[in-house]
Amino acid sequence: MQNITNKIKNLFNKKNIQKQSVINPHKHWIILLKVFFVILFCLVLLSIYLLYKIKNDEIFQVTPTIQRNSTVLKYNLLKNVTSAFDQKAQNEEDLLSNPPTFKDPSK
Repeated sequence: MQNITNKIKNLFNKKNIQKQSVINPHKHWIILLKVFFVILFCLVLLSIYLLYKIKNDEIFQVTPTIQRNSTVLKYNLLKNVTSAFDQKAQNEEDLLSNPPTFKDPSK
């Protein structure tokens, strides 16, 4: 039990904390090299995959989807709008062909 408590005390000792915070360039360069090679390996795999897809003409293939014939417009509302515009056009034609006459109020 005494041995475990000593180990725990040594973990939080100031000298041990200072020793861990010291920069070790060799260790960091090795970590950087490992990360670089992992990224390089992933990029090579991705490029081989894309090359395979391009070779088989599958890269830009779109699977056709079956479209339903759904109507977006409501036909009764469309008929109401077109009839309103037809009525306005008819009123305009009537006014142009038979202009209204007004009495002169000064007479």
